[in-house]
Amino acid sequence: MKNVENTPNLIEPGIRSILKKSLNKFHSFRNDNYNFYFNLITFIVVVGVICLFLYGRYKGNIKGDELIERNRLKKEYIISKLMLYSDMEVKTKESKGLITDLPVWENHQERKNFEKKITFD
Repeated sequence: MKNVENTPNLIEPGIRSILKKSLNKFHSFRNDNYNFYFNLITFIVVVGVICLFLYGRYKGNIKGDELIERNRLKKEYIISKLMLYSDMEVKTKESKGLITDLPVWENHQERKNFEKKITFD
């Protein structure tokens, strides 16, 4: 049997208890911080996955009937714009090539007043 009194101690008995308490305190602090960061990262990942899922459902594939209706509306819009521009082109040709609906100067009523010569005698 070994003699306990003769074994060498590298650390004093008081220091051993102080180090044990400080290491336990650091261990609990580290676990709390790791748990917080782990929960935060897990929350961000779960919210991201849910957002991606909801975005995919919102922008998902269009059904056949909806696609046909959307294409029909696009064609109607394009045709209405083409008809509007062709009507504008016909109107500009009728109004002697003017873009606006301003009257032509040759037929204007005020032209006579500008052509009169004013003399002061």
